[in-house]
Amino acid sequence: MSQDSVRQQSSSWVKSTKTVFDIVETLRERDGAGVTEIAQAIDLSKSAVHKHLQTLRSLGYVTKDGTEYRLGLSFLSLGTYTMERKLLEFGDATNDIDSLAENTRMPALLVVPDGTDSVVFYQVSGTQDPRFRNGERFFLPTKASGVSILTHLPKERRKMVLSQLEEERREEISSLQQARDQRVVYKKDVENQQQSVAAPVLDSNEMPVGAIAVSGALGNISDKRLHEDVPGLVLSTANSVQGNITSSIRTVRATRSSLTPHCYII
Repeated sequence: MSQDSVRQQSSSWVKSTKTVFDIVETLRERDGAGVTEIAQAIDLSKSAVHKHLQTLRSLGYVTKDGTEYRLGLSFLSLGTYTMERKLLEFGDATNDIDSLAENTRMPALLVVPDGTDSVVFYQVSGTQDPRFRNGERFFLPTKASGVSILTHLPKERRKMVLSQLEEERREEISSLQQARDQRVVYKKDVENQQQSVAAPVLDSNEMPVGAIAVSGALGNISDKRLHEDVPGLVLSTANSVQGNITSSIRTVRATRSSLTPHCYII
């Protein structure tokens, strides 16, 4: 979530609830921490941090090893539940992502929109080191997968997301209609030496419910293959996942009662 978005929403927050999640996020980011370290990180007294930790520990969400606290296994059931519930919506998407990674020989992932962010929902790295972890969040305009989602958002929501960018960056991705028409987004990140290709996954109303992307280090794949072969594989996977979603919806309802790939370079 962008800092502007955080500031806009902070007025409606319950402070104690936010404090608990600040502690949880600190423990996750640091892979465990002591009371003093957490207190300094979130600018809270050590006594208040200790009380929150003791409550979380009694509920099974935090464990203690010596003087260091870590996230507990109670979070595992919540994460598993969330993933399994979402997977029902995407049908057999994991097999599609696995095949994409194998065919492109690049890390492949499925991301889903959440507010102004995209969240890594499933990723497979193949033989390469993983670039992302499940649950990792990115502001939509910062990744090819996010931009592919952004191009299909309603105009007002898209405008709201873009308003949080600096003017130079807004101009850089202002031709969103072109990306929407071409369906495949290509992004080269020179600073981080990464390149990626993404395509949106749309529902029956042409609204984005996710995006498929492959991403790898610059130089690991030729420009010719990246621009000519990979986009077709990514788009084909996105279309397959869309078909899975349609089938899944039909299955749920029953229980209850040729796109041409091109690249838009950003």
